[in-house]
Amino acid sequence: MTTKGPLGILMLDTRFPRIVGDIGNPASFDFPVIFRRMEGIGPNDAVSAHPDRPRVLAALVANARALAEAGAVGLSTSCGFLALYQDELAAASPVPVATSALLHIRRLAGKRVGVL
Repeated sequence: MTTKGPLGILMLDTRFPRIVGDIGNPASFDFPVIFRRMEGIGPNDAVSAHPDRPRVLAALVANARALAEAGAVGLSTSCGFLALYQDELAAASPVPVATSALLHIRRLAGKRVGVL
């Protein structure tokens, strides 16, 4: 039997309750996950009209590498807005990355898409 490693989740620096079903709650998963809070990178950094892209990307890459070193076999994030960094993070990460479910929109080119 082969054991799969955990999913690594890059978390924004937030402090609020995460209900079951939220990516930030370990009870949301029936497989192993490990979390890494990106100290100093909060919601304002992700949702800003003019983010400090080099600073945010540097934090994502450093924390992605730390999660991979801790055994993560793939990565995701706690914020869909971090999809803006998908390509750069995937190129720098030692393991596969899917920053957001919003990435599926690319596959729907030419179709009407609604995002809530």
